[in-house]
Amino acid sequence: MDSFENPRILLFNFTTESTLLEFSTQPTPWWVKFLQGVATILLALGTVFGNFLVIFAVVNERRLRSRVTNMFISSLACADFLIGSVVLPFAIYDLLTEGYWIFGSDWCDVWHAFDVLCSTASITNLCVIAVDRFWAITKPMSYQRRISRKIALGMIGVAWTSSAPYRSLVFGGGGS
Repeated sequence: MDSFENPRILLFNFTTESTLLEFSTQPTPWWVKFLQGVATILLALGTVFGNFLVIFAVVNERRLRSRVTNMFISSLACADFLIGSVVLPFAIYDLLTEGYWIFGSDWCDVWHAFDVLCSTASITNLCVIAVDRFWAITKPMSYQRRISRKIALGMIGVAWTSSAPYRSLVFGGGGS
């Protein structure tokens, strides 16, 4: 069985006399798995809870809904909330079981595609926020006239749809 079928901590043995790279596997100690599990579960819970609070605040507070900038922040929070609630639980399972996957190859492909889609959407939403803040700082007098809710929704739509081609690489054979 090679190390790709049963991944564990790989120790590298570089030799100066040959170009051969030798791998040896050792089981991960239980306390390392425990610390990894606690850290990643706390990270996932913090991601879900924090982004839920942002979405909840924008939905329930009228003054937050009225600002176009908060639309961009809400879109980013949605992408990160989906990562925390859908992607991270399976990533934690995959980490703790050292790659032993019981959910089937179809769900593995869907999970990877969703991971790529939401991660790319998160990054593009950050780019949209950066552009929005750049316009607000460099053109403060014309910013309110230039950025409307319609334009903001269009920018958010572009951020999410531009993430889709990367997701399709997983189904098109570009990922595994």
